[in-house]
Amino acid sequence: MMAYGSYPGGPRGPDRPPYQPTVYTAQPDKSYVGPAVITWALYYLGAWIVGLIVNIVYLSEAGRYAQATGRPASGVGCLWALLIVHLLLPLVVVAVLLVLGVLGAIAIPFIQTQ
Repeated sequence: MMAYGSYPGGPRGPDRPPYQPTVYTAQPDKSYVGPAVITWALYYLGAWIVGLIVNIVYLSEAGRYAQATGRPASGVGCLWALLIVHLLLPLVVVAVLLVLGVLGAIAIPFIQTQ
């Protein structure tokens, strides 16, 4: 337990100056453009599931980086765009194929009778 008025650094003495300047070290910005290109290549080389998993991993890593540094990394928008497009694109394709199948099933009796 610390006494009233004390602090963890201990009392200032002759060997410890009364003021120690704060030293800020610049951290280089992290870029996720390269991982976005890798993810894009995985999506289009036929490894859609692997691309999806890699995309989610990179997005979570970018989130941890943004939380640790207080600023977002560059290229995160690319990862989000890839995720949104490649989650919606299969849904749209399946929906279009489903609609075409239903319309085709409805149209077959009309085509056969004429």
